[in-house]
Amino acid sequence: MAKPECETRTQVESDPRGGWRVTISLGGSPLRYVFHLAERSHGENTELLCANVEIEQPDDEPLVVVTAPVVRELADRFEKFQQIAWAAVLFHDPTGRKLAPGVRTRRELSQEFLSDVVERHAALRARGLPPTQTLAREEQVSIGTVKHWLRKAREAGSEGPS
Repeated sequence: MAKPECETRTQVESDPRGGWRVTISLGGSPLRYVFHLAERSHGENTELLCANVEIEQPDDEPLVVVTAPVVRELADRFEKFQQIAWAAVLFHDPTGRKLAPGVRTRRELSQEFLSDVVERHAALRARGLPPTQTLAREEQVSIGTVKHWLRKAREAGSEGPS
């Protein structure tokens, strides 16, 4: 049985960490879902990616315990909420830039892309971060996919991890 739709309110703010902070409130619930959308440039376009999601509640309301069903509801509605967050930012952004929701598509493994992956991998390692896992999270792909890209980069002659 489908849940009845309720009023959805959004609030968009510039995120101090970069990107956007979009708060989604559902009528009748004190809980708020906060999407942190990061921006990643690709040529003249800027892609919006979901970098973090939080469940918040107002300090002035009685505590609502966040239980598995609450988290499951967020998971069940995640794609819809993410689309609402993207739409709110696209409507709100006054810069006139070409913003686009981050959509996973099969990439062409160009030499430029593979070189970029190798450079980012090296930079992450130099910063002491787990490079393969971090790239996978940033690109929203599996660790195996990042390893595939690195292998292809080595085969194409790019200096990368072995």
